[in-house]
Amino acid sequence: MRGLMSASRVALYGLLPILVDVDVSLASVAFINTISGVGFV
Repeated sequence: MRGLMSASRVALYGLLPILVDVDVSLASVAFINTISGVGFV
């Protein structure tokens, strides 16, 4: 049980930067699109 917990924790910490990176990328793309849309309008 203890090994499973640490394994899932390691997996979570391994995925976290990837998820954050994707999230930031999507947020900046949406932000740029919003700015561009406002600029064109």
